[in-house]
Amino acid sequence: MTANVKKTRIQSIDVLRGFALLGLLGMNIISFSMPNIAYYNPTVVMADAPLNMPIFSLMYVMADQKFMGIFSLLFGASTLLILQSSKKASISEIKLHFSRNFWLIIIGFLHGLLLWEGDVLLIYGLCALVLYFLKDFKPAILFFAGLFLFLTPVAYNLVMGWLVLHLDQSSTIWLQNYWSPPLHVLTQDIRLFQGDYMNQLNYRIEGSEQQYTDNDGYAFHGLGQLVDFFGRSIGMMLIGMAAFQKGVIGDLKPSIFYLNMCLLGFAIGIPLAILGLVTFHHYDFEANYSLFLGRIPNHFATLFIVTGYVGAITLWCRTKTLRWLQNSLAAVGKMALTNYVAQTVIAGFVFYGFGLGLYGQVNRLELLLIMLAIWSLQIVGSVIWLRCYIYGPVEWIWRSLSYGRVAKIQR
Repeated sequence: MTANVKKTRIQSIDVLRGFALLGLLGMNIISFSMPNIAYYNPTVVMADAPLNMPIFSLMYVMADQKFMGIFSLLFGASTLLILQSSKKASISEIKLHFSRNFWLIIIGFLHGLLLWEGDVLLIYGLCALVLYFLKDFKPAILFFAGLFLFLTPVAYNLVMGWLVLHLDQSSTIWLQNYWSPPLHVLTQDIRLFQGDYMNQLNYRIEGSEQQYTDNDGYAFHGLGQLVDFFGRSIGMMLIGMAAFQKGVIGDLKPSIFYLNMCLLGFAIGIPLAILGLVTFHHYDFEANYSLFLGRIPNHFATLFIVTGYVGAITLWCRTKTLRWLQNSLAAVGKMALTNYVAQTVIAGFVFYGFGLGLYGQVNRLELLLIMLAIWSLQIVGSVIWLRCYIYGPVEWIWRSLSYGRVAKIQR
């Protein structure tokens, strides 16, 4: 019985991770294929394309922030799981933890510099340095500390929503141009990513002329991004640690518990996200509102929708329904780091100038078809790879560096 529980527990975590990894591409593919602001503002690129707004709306409600939230939750849970495993194997937990996350920071830095500036691995590695010192806290403390940190972007955006009304003209113009870039800026961005790799690398190293300026609008937005990324990430990680300690992540609660998570999470979260979407339309995607106050409803919604997803996937893993799909998602989840980097490599080939050069040429409906093709490739590739090997290639490199010895990879 114990062995079965353990197997189910690992399966549910891996299925959740695989589900989140594939879902994350649904949002990231916008940043791979279009100027970055199109991720947030559907009115700036191909606004008249077929189903542009319906697809944006669906992804905004069900995907934006949600899959990164699941990843962060599982990252916190996995941190405790790895520390527990190191104790059983008589390995120095502090040495392993900091070694693993030092190399994660390096991998994230290289990924962000060489391939895609939207990397989150660096942020995760930095957040993990703090997690070690909180690992022995009680679940209630971890949960409320995580909730506090997760909600810090809400407090920031509330303050900024008032301050932005009192900005000087140059700061207001910068925010408006950032949110709705002039045509020549969009054209310059498209030419850059349809062009030479070295120019793209220089852009990641040096940035663009439009990116840096000395005014309050730029400073408020930049600080807001830092507060948002780190607050959401480490907040959900701490909540994930608490959920793991209480057996919520790990399939150790009664089925009714997960059913309530699913029903309440979606029943509260989806209307909140829809409310945020409605207010965007009410304010006609105006810059000052959209950049600050407009982000708040979806931020709250993320916490509930993540809860719903965790409850639904965990319940599903207790059934034999579509077991082949569960196993396929688990394979993707076991190779999450490899698949995350592979998404960048594949998308880079499809959209950037050193490959097919489709950057800025593909609308949201067409992106869905490309996303489905990448999903299929990663699912099939992960299943086949794990029949022969224990780890994904990037996981193997990470593990070997972390332990200071070449890890066994072949089965």
